[in-house]
Amino acid sequence: MTKVQKSIISTSVLSKYLGTVLMEKQSEAYDSMWSIVNNENGDLNLLQQLYDEHPNDFIDIVFLYRTQK
Repeated sequence: MTKVQKSIISTSVLSKYLGTVLMEKQSEAYDSMWSIVNNENGDLNLLQQLYDEHPNDFIDIVFLYRTQK
């Protein structure tokens, strides 16, 4: 039982850590997306299309925008 409890605790800690990292990366990507929007040379049509396809996944939006532009 002790091994199971330790496994659950370590999984929970890892899950919280990964969630925190993901939220930080999403926040950075969201900021990057707004930098693109405010940039005069930003392709707003492409950005809108990517946002429509992935409305809550800012990491994918920024990555795909930079690779497709």
